[in-house]
Amino acid sequence: MKTAGIVLAIGLICTPGALHAKKGKSYPTWKIGGQVVLDKAWFLYDKKSQTDQEIRRARLFLKGALFKKLSYEMEYSFTGGGVWKDLYLRYHFTDLSSITVGNIKEPFGLEALTSSKYNTFMERALPDIFISDRKVGVLGTYGVYGKKSYLWRIAGGLFTAPVEELRSDNKAYTVAAKTTFAKILGKKHLLHTGVSAAYTHLDDTRVKFSTRAGAHLSKTKYLNTKVKHTDDIQRYGVEAYYQYKAFSAQGEYIYTGVTSVKHDYGFFGWYFQTGYFLTHDAKRYKIKDGATGRLEPKHPLNRGGTGAVEIAARISELDMSDKPDEGKLTTYTAGVNWYMTSRLRMMLNIVKIEGREPKTVEMRIQYDF
Repeated sequence: MKTAGIVLAIGLICTPGALHAKKGKSYPTWKIGGQVVLDKAWFLYDKKSQTDQEIRRARLFLKGALFKKLSYEMEYSFTGGGVWKDLYLRYHFTDLSSITVGNIKEPFGLEALTSSKYNTFMERALPDIFISDRKVGVLGTYGVYGKKSYLWRIAGGLFTAPVEELRSDNKAYTVAAKTTFAKILGKKHLLHTGVSAAYTHLDDTRVKFSTRAGAHLSKTKYLNTKVKHTDDIQRYGVEAYYQYKAFSAQGEYIYTGVTSVKHDYGFFGWYFQTGYFLTHDAKRYKIKDGATGRLEPKHPLNRGGTGAVEIAARISELDMSDKPDEGKLTTYTAGVNWYMTSRLRMMLNIVKIEGREPKTVEMRIQYDF
């Protein structure tokens, strides 16, 4: 897979006009892009401090349409040992209804289905440990946009394993579904709600839930929970997002039931966050995806402006105490985002773990094209 990614990257870079999509309505069409994310973190203990940095993401993608209703995407990540991300074909029945086949995300959660390029904080909230990464599967979606005042959307699919882990003897599979309803209350004023459910069959497998608590550069994994001889996992989630112009609020609750040979466990996690733009900008809600998307600053730096500035706060919790020797984990995160342009952003996060060290100060600069 590493070789395939390198070949893809070389092909993309060497393609004439590689940073531009093919114009016009002739097919096939294509667009090439990627992202680079650089992180640095300071870990502050009572008597010492540590610092570290990393290339958090380095990705390239190729996407477009083979025909009017058949689109595709191939994205490769050079970090994390080199893995495929989105790798799929999608047939569009309408703008809001489609069927997708390939290596894709399950229809579960809100923050997990929001691109990392657009999330408010550097790392997703603690309940993200319950949500699977991309898997090979088939996904169907159906949506109704009623009189431009509401959007109802349902998605469901069947999934196996990530493309790198596909094996003929792998009997694991997941069935997942999600439905959302968004009420458009006015310009940049809306309320989004959603419910998700998923069932994973594992057949006597060991599963693990662990988190670095909001700091990917941390060397410590908190609540490193393992369950042996797991037969299946059931997940249920509820979500809400509210936006009124420069202000936004978002929250999720996820329950995860783990059925093993010896014992059944129930774990849960939740978070709540708010954000506000000091520059009178506002997030963009993507109707087709039911999630927030790219921010376009009113006065970007490349046009002589100062960009957009957002302040945000989040509380997040995990409760794994149903398993002996485990417990709860609570984090508090404060953040400032400076959107210099629609594709260039700097982030500052301060993360505090309740009752534990260290306090983390982390910064990010990200650019996508």
